[in-house]
Parts: sequence; C-alpha cells; structure tokens
Amino acid sequence: MDQAMNTLSRFCGPRDIDRLSHTQLHTAFGFDQADIMVLFGGSIVVGGDVLAEGITKHMARNYIIVGGAGHTTEALRATMRELFPHVETDRLPEARIFQNYLSQRYGIHADWLEIESTNCGNNITYLLDLLEREHVAHDSMILVQDATMQRRMAAGMKKFAPDAAIVNYAAYEATVIGQNTIPDADIPRAGICSMDVSSVDIPKASSPNADLPDASGLTFTQAIPGMWNMSKYAELLLGEIERLVDSPNGYGPNGKNYIAHIDVPSAVLRAAQCIKRSGISVPRAANPQFA
Repeated sequence: MDQAMNTLSRFCGPRDIDRLSHTQLHTAFGFDQADIMVLFGGSIVVGGDVLAEGITKHMARNYIIVGGAGHTTEALRATMRELFPHVETDRLPEARIFQNYLSQRYGIHADWLEIESTNCGNNITYLLDLLEREHVAHDSMILVQDATMQRRMAAGMKKFAPDAAIVNYAAYEATVIGQNTIPDADIPRAGICSMDVSSVDIPKASSPNADLPDASGLTFTQAIPGMWNMSKYAELLLGEIERLVDSPNGYGPNGKNYIAHIDVPSAVLRAAQCIKRSGISVPRAANPQFA
C-alpha cells in the first residue's frame, strides 16, 4: 500500500527541477530566472517556505501569492494558528495569510496578491487577469502548489496560457512507508495492484465531510510541517486522479474542460484502485460552495 500511495504522490506532485537553483533552471529550461514565481494558497504551510527560498535566491523577477477562500482554507488557518500563533489568520484569505507568514518569519513579502479565487480553476484565470492588468510579464513561471494538486494546477495553466514555459515545483515531496494493507495476491513485483484498468471507476465521496477510516500502518518518512493526516492525504490524492483522467467525469477536454489533456499512466490508475479498495479513504468530492 505504501508503494501505491507513493506512486500517486509522485504523479500528482511533480518537481521539474531537483532544487531551486539557477543552474538547474538553465539546464532544464534554458533560462536562469523565471518571469514569475507563484504560490497557490491551497498548499500546506511549507509552501510559504518554498516561496521564501525562491525570493531569497532571486529565482524570478516577480512573486505572486494566489488564493481567496476554498476547501483548504480552514485547514491552513488552523495549522498556522497552531504552528505560528503570531501570524494573523482570522477571516483572512489564503494569500494574505501566507503574506503575513513571509513577513513574520522571513521579513520578506510577495509583490502581488490575488485574494478572490476559490478553486484551482479561477486560481489560474484570476491570476492571469492580475498579470495582464498589472502588465507583469509571464512567459516563464515557477508554480508552487500543494503536492496533491500540483499537476492539475499546471494543466490548468497549460489550458489558459499554452505558450508559457511552466516549471513545476511542488511545495513538498512526501514518502509513505508501512505494511501493505491489501492481500499479497494483489501485489505484483512492482508493488502495485495488478488489474484491468480499461474501465477504471473511482467513485466519489458521498459528501465532502464523509467519515474516513483510520490509516494505521502507514506513516511519512519525514516530518513535514502542517502535513495532512494520512486519510486526508489519501483522499486528496484519489480526488486528483478522478479529476485528471480525461473522461466525461474528469476535468480534461473530454469532461468539464477545465484543464489541458493529461495522460494518466495505467500504473497510477492501478495504484488509485488499490488505495480505494484498502478502505483508507475515498476521493475528495468537489465542494459546490467554492465552485
């Protein structure tokens, strides 16, 4: 089961460069500095640390934080209050919370804030509106989002800004370890369930707040400040696969047409089925409040 979780984690949370480095950026993309670096407020707290690193290393010419209030906002407020009680969070949008975090912890700030968006779709469109309105160049961009949503965020940007050079840099890299919680017969040598994926069906949660079983037996290999609990992490990952599959129920051109087409490898689909069958979690359903 840990290998299935890690398969989804690696797919959903890509980093196109190993670290924030001008040399790595030039080697991979042919430029030393991006036009913009963007942190999306759906990230856990460490996303702020990644943006702070980017600012101090001058990885971009302009820095933007994007996020009003969405399905992760209350979790961000609660975690920030617990870990950094001096950072103001009450009734603030995600972008202002992260701006306060940068100021309190690092003495720096982003150049622009977008505070009206409520989901990954208008995170992108409202960001692009801001950039056009303020005449900010954005031919190249480093995108930082929660690792569970990084690939979808980049696909959304690809749909609306197809000519931009997009550098994925997920806010964190998480690795899960633990004993397998599915029958050994279902685990081939690669460690992922073997099954026919020609008609994969990943059911939606009955409600956004459905009770989830305990994910005992699985743990993260390292502490990540503000990290999701294991059940929530699995819920988010499963929800992403449901959205990324370009089918009538997905978010791609063959479905709701929110994002550019993504090819989801069969190994990722098998991993999603394994996690769902284990009973750890169910996919996150979209919350109509933030549509």
